[in-house]
Amino acid sequence: MTIFDWITELGGIDKAAALLKESPRTVSSWYFAEKIPKPHTVQRIIVVSKGKLDWNRVYAPILAKQATKASNNLIKRGESE
Repeated sequence: MTIFDWITELGGIDKAAALLKESPRTVSSWYFAEKIPKPHTVQRIIVVSKGKLDWNRVYAPILAKQATKASNNLIKRGESE
């Protein structure tokens, strides 16, 4: 399970935000891989998820999505030159 799956399983961004005591905008920024959660927040996510998530299941999917977005942007930029 990834952080994306977990947020979806909880019922979406708003419900995950309420459970984690974070703003929906903050959780949305993770969900759409705009930002990564801070380490102390990841610790809370791991505890609240009751072990469904760990450091790798939080950070790896977000970083992978960010890398894909960056690669796609480079490809698009290269095509327009």
